[in-house]
Amino acid sequence: SSHVDKYAEIEYSLVNPIAITNTFMDLDFKGEFYAAAQHKEPPFSPPPVSLSKQADHMMYLGLSDFFANSAGFAYYGAGALHVNITDDMLPKHSPIRLNTSSFGHFLPQVEKLYPNMLMLMNLHANQQPILKATPNNITVQAWGAIDTFAILPNSSLAPLFVLDIHASVSMKMAISQMKLAGSMKLTSLHLSLGHSDIGCFKVDMLQELLKFAAEMVVLPMVNARLANGFALPSVDHLSFVSPLLKVNQDVLVIATDIKYGP
Repeated sequence: SSHVDKYAEIEYSLVNPIAITNTFMDLDFKGEFYAAAQHKEPPFSPPPVSLSKQADHMMYLGLSDFFANSAGFAYYGAGALHVNITDDMLPKHSPIRLNTSSFGHFLPQVEKLYPNMLMLMNLHANQQPILKATPNNITVQAWGAIDTFAILPNSSLAPLFVLDIHASVSMKMAISQMKLAGSMKLTSLHLSLGHSDIGCFKVDMLQELLKFAAEMVVLPMVNARLANGFALPSVDHLSFVSPLLKVNQDVLVIATDIKYGP
């Protein structure tokens, strides 16, 4: 197993005996994330992984959708998929601030009820994200909610409104120092009003603001974590040489030569 962080670890145990022929050696690894506090199996099964019969490289490694989706299940179950967004997290050049004065331009009742106050947004998943690999494309669907609050002078929080959110992102993967790293880019964002303590308003008025917050605050935090990478199954002193990545149906294939040495 490989320790990832305080929330999760990866198990790479063999699930079948090693198959050895005259031309290749085939190893079936488990490749599954678990919450660090509890090894709980997800309510879905891994798809069959099929690797090509090519022999241009010394090794081919296939990672199915299950690998990533078990990560989503583990992190969601561990309560790690949430973030608080405050005004000081927005870029200084942002034309919109996370305060009631800025929101008052399109939600007048916010500024009327809580004049000149900072705001807080709590973004949290309400189900695990789902990754899907199709030929030359990786997409992630995420569902959650945004609870918004006015920060009162005594530092307590006054609830304003709740937005349900569905986001779609595209994902790129790379190999770095025997680790699988990635980055995400927002492709679509859909909102609906879940609950409001300040009356009704048009949700589409917040669309651009929240898209901006997602691109400027949330995704950089996620991408910083993905850039650290996740350790791939390896043997001591073995390293990849000029690895290539290809996205097939339900599986990411790494084709690489290998070098063994200190």
